[in-house]
Amino acid sequence: MVQVITNLNNFDKMSSILEILQKFSNDFILENGVYYAQNCPNCPECGQIMTRNGSNKRTKKGIITLKIGKYHCPNCHKNTQESPEFFEKLVQYVREKILPLLVTIRSEKVSYRGIEEIMGFLIPLGKDSAYGLI
Repeated sequence: MVQVITNLNNFDKMSSILEILQKFSNDFILENGVYYAQNCPNCPECGQIMTRNGSNKRTKKGIITLKIGKYHCPNCHKNTQESPEFFEKLVQYVREKILPLLVTIRSEKVSYRGIEEIMGFLIPLGKDSAYGLI
């Protein structure tokens, strides 16, 4: 289950946020900021159920940071991690939906500080991050 916290500024934008989240099954959870499978997978080597073992951070600088869960097999000591597919789809969403918006706003001569304020209603995006994207 994924929980998305809304406020009065972004409540009406939930449909676009849910659009990307609906592409994923309910087999995954965000627990303490880490993207894990609800049920730990079986080890590909020995078949025993693996245990959670921290996370690896995937980052698109200034835009998205996602911690992807890692697993450890207590029997054969093999380590694996979740597929980065969720992160890649989030980055693709930003490129397809957010970047054209930023380019349009900037083409209307809105300052980067103004873009930061506008984006505060949708997603947190600083002026430096907007500059890096555009």
